[in-house]
Amino acid sequence: YEGFVRESGWKPRAIKVSAVMGTGVEELVGIIEEHLDHLKKVGFFEEVVRRRRIYGSSIVLRHILENRVDEIFRKEGGEMLRLVSEGEIDPYTASIKIMNRVLGRAF
Repeated sequence: YEGFVRESGWKPRAIKVSAVMGTGVEELVGIIEEHLDHLKKVGFFEEVVRRRRIYGSSIVLRHILENRVDEIFRKEGGEMLRLVSEGEIDPYTASIKIMNRVLGRAF
């Protein structure tokens, strides 16, 4: 993120803000709005949105895969663990077999 800020040409400022005392909040809001305006002006706002969309997509994909792995492992994990514990297959092979099931491939 630091490099991204530097690339955009934005110069961050440090200010004192206290929600308890109610000081500096308006100034902070103003600076946030200035930053947004700056990002839009130099074309970086679209880049931020693009990066967030990509990141969001990867999070959704990981969540879907994790849920599917959990589902398969609950059904078939016991047998895989038995095979690994008895030395019939190694952990890597067991993992590949589970991933093949997740991806819809036959053993």
